[in-house]
Amino acid sequence: MEKKLFEDLVESMAEMVAIEKGECVPAPENVHRHALPDVKAILKNGGPEAG
Repeated sequence: MEKKLFEDLVESMAEMVAIEKGECVPAPENVHRHALPDVKAILKNGGPEAG
């Protein structure tokens, strides 16, 4: 592995740990949220194939 790539990976891991500890906040454009489907409602209505 190239030294520069390795250094970038180590820097990214350190940033990840700092975010997890609450020591820094990621930029808003780097935060992605995805809605979780309501599985119970989907199954209650006959499942995904019922559409």
